[in-house]
Amino acid sequence: SSIRGNTPKGGPFLDGWPGNGRHYPVALLQADGLYELEQNINGGHSDDLWNSADQKLGPGNGEKIASSAPYPNTDSYNLGNIVVTGITIEKFQYKAEGSSTMTFEISGLGGGPAPTSPPVAPTTAPVAPTNAPVAPTKPPVVPTKPPVAPTNAPVAPISAPLAPTNPPVAPPPTEAPVPVPEDDVPDATSSPTTTPDAAPQDPIASTDAPVGTGGETDGSIGGEGCQEALEAALDGS
Repeated sequence: SSIRGNTPKGGPFLDGWPGNGRHYPVALLQADGLYELEQNINGGHSDDLWNSADQKLGPGNGEKIASSAPYPNTDSYNLGNIVVTGITIEKFQYKAEGSSTMTFEISGLGGGPAPTSPPVAPTTAPVAPTNAPVAPTKPPVVPTKPPVAPTNAPVAPISAPLAPTNPPVAPPPTEAPVPVPEDDVPDATSSPTTTPDAAPQDPIASTDAPVGTGGETDGSIGGEGCQEALEAALDGS
């Protein structure tokens, strides 16, 4: 039977237990694990006692719905939080044969009280750094104008040397003396020739004077004198 004020009762016979929060503040843990006291099946029997060296009361696995963990166990249900304490109680035996004093061993206490709340799993995943290196959005600018070649390059002369426009003038040809053929010389024996309209000639160079046949004549030049006068006239021209 339940103890007055020791409610609510609970056990693996209830849906959603042990996560439903139904636990006695003080409970008698029965060694057979049938939870018959909580269900008012009986008032207890010999199998409910912890009095054998092969019995062990150890930790559960923190599950919220009874399925695979051993029951009863040493998990903590304080404030509705299920916490695996890691405590193990074992080697139950009488101190001596016929004695009413029993002994047992406890391990896993960890030097302190059981935690009052379970470890809280992180609710958020680690945040990756948001300031990752940013790749440049603008590529390097390539110069759009090629290097300009110098504009003041040496200028080749546009005017070739000029040939002289006035070539040397050859001197005018000199007139060589024109020989007079002997056939053109008047013969002393020929008859005189007169030109009606000719102007009077120098008596010295005249060839129209009558030529005598011998001896001196009156103011006239003989055949040799005429020849000499003709040559002199040609040389002076």
